[in-house]
Amino acid sequence: MKLPPIIDTTYGLHSCRLLIVTSNEVGQESEFLRRVRELCQGAGHWELDACFSLEASFKQLSSRCYDVVLIDGSESLPLSVSLEAIQERQPAVVVIAFAETIKQDEYAALFERGLQDLLTPEHLMTPVLKSSILNAVSRQRLVTHLKSKNSILQRRLEDQVGYLKKVINGTHDGVIIIDQQGIVRLANPAAVDLFDRNQGELLGSYFGYPLANERPIELTIESQKRGLLTAEMRVARIE
Repeated sequence: MKLPPIIDTTYGLHSCRLLIVTSNEVGQESEFLRRVRELCQGAGHWELDACFSLEASFKQLSSRCYDVVLIDGSESLPLSVSLEAIQERQPAVVVIAFAETIKQDEYAALFERGLQDLLTPEHLMTPVLKSSILNAVSRQRLVTHLKSKNSILQRRLEDQVGYLKKVINGTHDGVIIIDQQGIVRLANPAAVDLFDRNQGELLGSYFGYPLANERPIELTIESQKRGLLTAEMRVARIE
């Protein structure tokens, strides 16, 4: 799967839709909001929406999908509560926060809960702010790409395992897979019938026959239904 280009030759996203959530009233823009507006105005295809309360952002998040949500933290807009509420509405969105000051334990907890970056006043220079957004979106897209690729590989593996089980279960020869401790981990229907035991009894039990011989050996199996049976056993080791 080819990952779509993230950064162009001008070191900017081809397009980016941002939402900033702040507690300031309209017309009283915070320094963080002003810096973000300046960044978007000079970035070409970057779109910015602003909400002036967490509640107002809920409606915006339900009507549009965003690449990045920026939280302008304050006493009336606590970062932990805001982060959780935003993630509930758009789980895959990149979340970046700004705070004047923050405690060390809260800092760590926010990142553990999925915050991509935390900016402080010294980070409000445009290059630093732009770099934070670019890096956060790049990381998120990479994670999404890897999850998608892993999901595809997992489905392929499940298909292959399913096909292998179908082949094993369809053969008339008894097939038993045993771990290094001699415990039966898989037995096909032919093996279950040969040993005259049900699947539940055979799986998880100790096999009990010698496995050291690489040449075929004969086993004598006592069956309640058919008496003594002789079967040829071949051992194939899987590393």
